[in-house]
Amino acid sequence: MYKLMFRLLTVGLVAIGLSACGAKTTSNSSTTPRGTLPPLGGGQLAECTRVAPNNMYFNGQLASYYYNGSSNNEFIQMNITSVPAEFYSEGYSAQVFRFREPTSGARQYNQLPSRMYFVNKLTGSFASNTPVDTLSREVFQTMITNNGLEPLNITATNFIDNYYVLLTGMELQWEAVEVRLFNSGQVVTSASSLLPPFFADPNVYASRIPVPALHALHPLMTMAGTGASEAEFKRLADEICTSFFGTVRNTASVEDVEPQSFMGWVKYVWNKVLAWF
Repeated sequence: MYKLMFRLLTVGLVAIGLSACGAKTTSNSSTTPRGTLPPLGGGQLAECTRVAPNNMYFNGQLASYYYNGSSNNEFIQMNITSVPAEFYSEGYSAQVFRFREPTSGARQYNQLPSRMYFVNKLTGSFASNTPVDTLSREVFQTMITNNGLEPLNITATNFIDNYYVLLTGMELQWEAVEVRLFNSGQVVTSASSLLPPFFADPNVYASRIPVPALHALHPLMTMAGTGASEAEFKRLADEICTSFFGTVRNTASVEDVEPQSFMGWVKYVWNKVLAWF
């Protein structure tokens, strides 16, 4: 009986892992776009952007968050694809700060860094059910040690290849985030990104959100004068999602798991397995 249960659970885990890599469709989300003005109707939304655009010290993507097909604006997914080499040196760390900007040059920060979870890209399991507020070699190593990940050849320097970050406290009042790199507590450099969802067409975004400092953060703003259609801008925005998810964003995709402990996630999978019978 236990062998059968284990086999069924294994099949369920594999099925979920495979479907996470399978085909996805474009989201038709009605999620409210972020910004200092309410939406005036219409407007296709971008649900992904780049981490620290036009800045080489941190690369990756930010994506809006869904669970069971419904948007949850309290969370944002962050996939880090590369960091500067010195990030793994002693004393270096990074934090993510939320802000809004009612007028250019008047940023209003939440002075507390966003707390975050680490989610396995393949299985959806959480490295810990306790969020942290810092990215560093030491934090990664603690997650590895506490979860016995060494036999899986996960190290502090490849941790971000295996886990993405789930940022918390991302309510719609916050329009963007600033990633700050520290050395011994002092800010070395920083870069900002819009928080999705926002209007995919930079021309629409600029007309709805009259804050030039925020316009500069739109990943497609340099193409605003090209004459591209709103649908074309939506397609280009979806291509950023492709870098994160392997294909176009899907609001009900299985990589969007509810924040929970690993055992809670196993229970969730087991319930799905039992639902087959």
